[in-house]
Amino acid sequence: MPIIAPINSWQYRRLLVLFVALVVAGLWFAYDGWLGWPGSDNALVWHMEHSRYVTARERTTLERWPGWYGATPGQRLQMDRLVETVHFSGWHSSTDIQNQRWIVAALAVLAAGALIWFLTERRRSIVADDSHLRISQRRRIALPDIVRIDNRRWNRDGIVVISYRQGTTLRHVKLDGMAFDNLGELLNAVAAHASQAEITPLRKFT
Repeated sequence: MPIIAPINSWQYRRLLVLFVALVVAGLWFAYDGWLGWPGSDNALVWHMEHSRYVTARERTTLERWPGWYGATPGQRLQMDRLVETVHFSGWHSSTDIQNQRWIVAALAVLAAGALIWFLTERRRSIVADDSHLRISQRRRIALPDIVRIDNRRWNRDGIVVISYRQGTTLRHVKLDGMAFDNLGELLNAVAAHASQAEITPLRKFT
């Protein structure tokens, strides 16, 4: 009967936490990029229009401001220069707002990657039966090919290194008991069926 060591729930749930954090950050930047900053720019234009520190010519330009979404790229650039000239703080330029939107796009890509990683990781497991140890879909180790099970770090770190032959090549795989539940029972079964393997030191996995 196969013995399964599923991935520890925290190992994949932390990816869900990462996904949620990226989504929250993305929504925050999206609010600034599409609503908050354009809205604060419009409010600043109104404040400047009613300020005694602007000239009559500048006030005429301010009165023609149609709102951030109604403005053309040229009008936005003109306003960028005007705000810089009169030294009002709090204005977000077209570049500032566009950068916010690029950040949202980058966060969306990262969030999608975190979600895919989460869905993939939650299905990960290590499986052992009477003849093979399956680490992943691409890595299956025949138990007779195992030459050494090194558990010197098991009690301290939960780490076991398995050495096995693949053709004429000696390969190694490191298994982490902190990342997989039930790994001790699985390794005991592997050791029992791979009697030819050297176990260092000779002890059970508990």
